[in-house]
Amino acid sequence: MQLISVFGITIAGSGRRRDNTAMAHRMVDVERLTPDEQLDLIGELWDRLSESPAHVPLTDAQREEIDRRSDELDEDIRAGRPLGIPWEEVFRQLRSRRP
Repeated sequence: MQLISVFGITIAGSGRRRDNTAMAHRMVDVERLTPDEQLDLIGELWDRLSESPAHVPLTDAQREEIDRRSDELDEDIRAGRPLGIPWEEVFRQLRSRRP
């Protein structure tokens, strides 16, 4: 079993180990976490990553997609088109997916 050190938490599981001796380590055995606990851990990691989004690496494809969407949004704003999907339409789409 390999250990992964993420934000001061040592996670037991698969993957590569990332050492940072400046961080204190708490042991978390991912294999023993309930799905709710795993989701909580993901949320905690996501919150920490979102504090410094510039430090989150993006692939070229992800950066291109962000640029494309940003350009599309800018064009919609210039053209005076509505932004996003109206809430009523979101609800209609969700209701149509029910079994």
